[in-house]
Amino acid sequence: MEKLSDIANLANNILNKETKYAADKKIITELFKRTGDDYAIQSIITRLTMIDSFYSTQMNKRYYGIEDIANKIWNISPNHE
Repeated sequence: MEKLSDIANLANNILNKETKYAADKKIITELFKRTGDDYAIQSIITRLTMIDSFYSTQMNKRYYGIEDIANKIWNISPNHE
């Protein structure tokens, strides 16, 4: 039977392993920080495009897919914030 400390170390290594997903998340987080509190429709489109690009959500496969989603997000936000 393995020691609890060995299992804990294994779990820590798995959780903190630098994966493609983790690297992509850091890039997306940095983009969101750079656009900050800019809630203009162009910023929403930029964010959605970045997410679509990294996570292959295929929003861009539908004509105006990203723009439609961006407009919905922008319209449901009070004072567009």
